[in-house]
Parts: sequence; structure tokens; C-alpha cells
Amino acid sequence: MQTIIGCGNSNRGDDGVGPYIAQQLKQRLSSYQLSEVQVFDAGTGGMDVMFKARGSNSLLIIDAASSGSAPGSVFELADTDLHISTDPVTNMHDFRWQHALYTGRQIFAESFPKDVKVILIEAGELGLAVELSPPVQQAANLLIEQLFQRFVGDAQTTQSRARISHDMAQRMAEEADASAEEKAAMLAEVAAGLQSQAQSADDLQCGISLLRCAISLDDLPDETSATLQVQLAVALSQLPGESSEPLHEAYLLLENAIGILTLDEERAGAEMQQGLVVQALAASGAMDGRIAATYYQRALRVFDSVRHPAEYAIIHNNLATLWLSMPRDSGQHRLYESLAVQAFETALANIDAKQHPAEYAMLQNNLGNALQYSDSGEALANKLRALDAYDLALELRRDSPLLQANTLANRANCLRDLPDDISEANSGQVANIQRALADATLAQKLFRHQGEHSKAQMMDELIAELHAQSEGATAGVS
Repeated sequence: MQTIIGCGNSNRGDDGVGPYIAQQLKQRLSSYQLSEVQVFDAGTGGMDVMFKARGSNSLLIIDAASSGSAPGSVFELADTDLHISTDPVTNMHDFRWQHALYTGRQIFAESFPKDVKVILIEAGELGLAVELSPPVQQAANLLIEQLFQRFVGDAQTTQSRARISHDMAQRMAEEADASAEEKAAMLAEVAAGLQSQAQSADDLQCGISLLRCAISLDDLPDETSATLQVQLAVALSQLPGESSEPLHEAYLLLENAIGILTLDEERAGAEMQQGLVVQALAASGAMDGRIAATYYQRALRVFDSVRHPAEYAIIHNNLATLWLSMPRDSGQHRLYESLAVQAFETALANIDAKQHPAEYAMLQNNLGNALQYSDSGEALANKLRALDAYDLALELRRDSPLLQANTLANRANCLRDLPDDISEANSGQVANIQRALADATLAQKLFRHQGEHSKAQMMDELIAELHAQSEGATAGVS
């Protein structure tokens, strides 16, 4: 994770150059899916530097300088060139990024970035003002452009490739001496490639555009058109953003396709996808989520545990997720929790763990989560059942570090609330807290190794909480 933090006072003329750059850069990057870049305006809050940098691989701080150089001069300091202050501060107003770097390393140790750079832009005007002076404005805009190009270069290259693939496929379809069905198949194949390797919304949009072209071809058989509509609906449902319009279009496409498709597996696949679309629309209040269950049940008429075990497991997992997402103020949340557990257990009873280890482990992990946080039944009995589920999942996730880390984190949260002696609720939690610490520590290492820094940071916080809980539990029995 690359973290960029702009520091300074936006009401003091050129001292606001750091916040200005952070705000402008964040706005320009907002249309790109850059999960490994985060930008913050920290203002004059040095403490923010410490907390927001935690868990990052590298940190870039941008601030104003007042060294007597020409206004707009840019200085870049590497970590080895920084004089990181260790002088005590008398109040938080004096706590600047120099102190934050030192303090952050002392508190967070390995979780604090080792690669630190500071870019300083020489200020000219530091009086009360909300605008930058011309030379500082020019230097700021140049730096924004340089950083923008650095971070989106790869994304733009990917988007260019997607656009090239789109244009070539469209041109070939227009010029090819082939039937409408053959042209549609070619367009759909290119679209499928863009979907499967999509790294941005533009990749998906290129695929969507090709599918629309395919569907619009004259003399296309109804079955072929329906199959393409399902593929288009899947692509639309993957689009990021808050608008529900793509989901509504996906719903209509799937409803039309379901009425046309004659092959059982193809129709069941469309019904399965329709359940997901309805579930997504329900999350925004646009539809009743219970309608999704109807589509899932229809798909299960074809996707049984014998002929289609993977689909069978996924549909039951989706059903359980649906019930767990139902509003808790409905007065029926305990019924929904019971239905979720039942869906998980039904699938597990019909899935062979040796033949389908990934699906079996997924169901056990998610069953553990449902039981751990359930309000239904006895809390202690549910947590013990959850532990058994997590143990079974972990046996099958030894070769999948990221999935293993997820289950370890879940088990750690479950263990921290269990008494050491389940027959005596007041027996203390010293041993189980230590087990939870071991799980959380291993999960933290696995997350970090897999580049999941936000999850690793969550484990840092859990470990700190467990240490505090351990001290309290030890004091309680001493």
C-alpha cells in the first residue's frame, strides 16, 4: 500500500500546498480502481500521519518549506536524509509529521512503513489566505501531474489494451464474411476475456459494449441472443459504483433470457445469477430480498449435489448469506438465522469434502461465522459449534494462505469470548486468549505476505486488544 499525505494549513497561503495537492490528486485518482494507493489531507494534524501511514509499504509526505529558497522550489528527502525529531512536544498543536514518524515507528514497529519520502515545496506567502502564490501553484500542479502519471500509468496501459481489443473485435465483426451467430461468438469470446481479466471499470465497459453489439446483430437465433443476454447481465452486475441502474437492466435481461432458454443447465445458471442480482438490489432497498430465494430454489431443481456439487454448494451459500442479510428489525431475524444455518448444514451434508475441498471449506468457514454471531439458541453452544466448523475449514485450507488467514481471524474472534472451562462460565479465559493471540498473529503474517495490508492492520488492532484482554484476565486470576 502506498500512502500519500498532504500536511499544512490551508488558511495560511502557501502553507496549504500539501492539503491542496492531496485534495487534487485524490480527486483525479477517484475514477481509477487503485486499491494500493490511498491519499489523505492531514491538515496540521501530525498525529494523522502516524495512524494513516500504519500498515503501508511506503509513505510520501508533502508539506511546505520555509528555508529561504526561491518560492516554488521542490526538495525531495529520502528516509535516510530525514531528521526525525525525538524532542518532546508540550501540546498536540506542536505535534508535526516529524514527531509522527518517530512516534509511529516506536508504537507500530513493523507495521509502520520503512520506505518514507518527504517532498517539500518552498513557500512564498504564509499570511492569512486560501490561495497559493503563482510559483507555488505552478510547482504544485506539476507535482500532481507527476504523481498522477506514476500511479495510473499501469491502469492507463491496461485500459488502452482493453480499448484496442474492443476496437479490433468490433472492426472484425463488421468486416468478416460470417454468419451473425459466428460474429456474435467472436464478440462474446473477446468480451469474456475482458471480463475475466478486468482491472478497471473501463475493461468491463469495453466488454459490455461488445456484448451489446453482438445482441444487436440481425438474424441472431433466440437461444444465442438469450445466452448473450445472460453474459451481459453478469458483466453489468459486476460494474462498480452506487447506481442501481446496471442491476435493474441485468434483472430485465435475465428475466427475458430465462423465458427463452431451453437447456436446463443454462436456464438454471440464469436463475442462479438472477438470485444474486435480486440480492444486490435488495441491499439498496430496491427489491424484496426474499424473491432471491425463489430463484435459488428454482436453480436447485437442476443443480443438485450429485451432478453439480459446486453450483449446489454456492447456491446454498448464497441462500444462507441472503437470510443473514435480512433486516434485523423485521422481528424475524432469529428465524432467518436458523434458515441460514440450515442452508449451510444442508449443503455440507451433501458435499464430499475430499472431492470438493474448496466448497466444503467455504461452507464450514461461513457456517462458523453464522453460528458465532447468532442470536438464536445458546451462545456458548453456538460458539463451540463455530469452533468445530473453523477447525474443519482450516484442515482444508492449508494450501490457501489467504483463505487460511481469513478462517484464523474468525477463529481468534470466537476464542476470545470463550471460558477455558466450558462447564464453568467464570473459570477465566487465559488459555483461550493465548490461543486467539496465536491465531491472530499467524493471520497477520499471512495477510501481510499476501499483500492484504488492510486486513493485516485489522489483525494488528485485534492483537493489541487481545494483549489488553490477556492482562486483564491474568490479573483476574492472580
